[in-house]
Formats: sequence, structure tokens, C-alpha cells
Amino acid sequence: MKEDNEPLGRKLLLVGKWLLITMLGWAISLLAIGGASVHSWSEWQALVVSYGLNGALIGALVGLGQARILGPWQVPSLKWTLVTLVLYVVGLLAGVVLTSAINFWTWPAELPMLTGASTTFMWIDVLHIAPVAGTILGLGQWWVLRGYIGPTTRLGGLLWTLGNICGLGIGGFLARIISGLTWLGYFSYPVGRLAERAVVGAILGLITGAILVILRQSEQPKPFTPMTATLQ
Repeated sequence: MKEDNEPLGRKLLLVGKWLLITMLGWAISLLAIGGASVHSWSEWQALVVSYGLNGALIGALVGLGQARILGPWQVPSLKWTLVTLVLYVVGLLAGVVLTSAINFWTWPAELPMLTGASTTFMWIDVLHIAPVAGTILGLGQWWVLRGYIGPTTRLGGLLWTLGNICGLGIGGFLARIISGLTWLGYFSYPVGRLAERAVVGAILGLITGAILVILRQSEQPKPFTPMTATLQ
């Protein structure tokens, strides 16, 4: 492991920029972070479309901003942006579909409610989809990031993936609390929804930003090559 001579201020600045970009990307979206109730088949379809479209918006904004931060380490900007965009769409959609499939399998007697009854059939929020979405996002981003930031090891990939899962999970949990406080009247609906999205992005950005700093400190120094050997 190389000697860490980077000032603490630069590390905090990196984490702060990463957090801010990720938070803004999530906050600008219109995703129902704190949860959405599903009463019918048509509502479920609309929820899936919402997750897909907002995933594209979040992925594009976060990918562009993070690509600029990663620029000094020669991470391909266009590749990082496009991969992040696709991963957010695929990750969020896969999370919603798999979570819904579990609900379908667990409560088959309730399936008639999907024909249009007013009773809530299922509840979907970011906390539910965090394991699936975080795994897809983490593994996909590490495929781009490895070799540029930190050592190309399974441990680095595992750390980055767990960071995304924990970021979405903890953020989703806090968003659920904010959603409850909004329902109790502590926040207005627009403010509450904005806070839900912002807290997920902030926690995700904080955790992955901190892991980014750790991975950079773990870079192995390049072996010294004598000039005479280079000239031969």
C-alpha cells in the first residue's frame, strides 16, 4: 500500500463534491422515493414506467457530474456517463420487478385486487429495491472504475458494490421516515418529497465517496523501471 500523503482537506473536498453531485441528481428527479402504493395493474405499470424514466434522468445527471470528478484519474467520461445511465435504469427497474414478483408469489390470494379494487395491493419504495439496484449499480460501475481508481481486485469490487447497496438501503430507510413525518404533517408534501429524494442521494454519495477515497489510498505504486532497461 502506498504512503498516503494527500491532505485531509482534499479528501473531504472529493467526498463533498461526490456527495453533492449524487444528491442533486436524485433530488431533481420525480421518483416516489419514500414509497408508492399500488392498487391496480395499471398503477403497477405506471410505477414501472416512472422508475425507468426517472432512473434515466438520475443516471444521466449523476453520471455526467461524477465523470467530471473522475476526470483527473483518466476514467473515460463518456463511458462512465453512459454506463451509469444504463445501470440506473436497469437497476431500478429490476428492483421494482423482482420486489413485485415476491409480492405476487407471497400473496397469490390478493391478485384479484390488481383488476382495479381500491385496496392497497403492495407498497414499493427504495428500501425494498436497494439490494437488487445496489448490486447492479455497484458491479457495473466497478467494471468501468477498476484499474483507474484503486487496485483491480475482487475486494475493491465487493467494497464498491456493498457501498451502493448500503447507500440505497440506509437512504431508503431515512426516506421512509421522512415520508411518515410528511404524512403526519411535519412537512408539506412538496418539501417532504424533495427531502426524501435528497437524503437518498446524499447518503449514497457520502458512502460511495468515502469508499472512493479509500480505494485511491489503496493504489499500488507502479514498479520502478530503470532508464537503461527502458532504452533497450
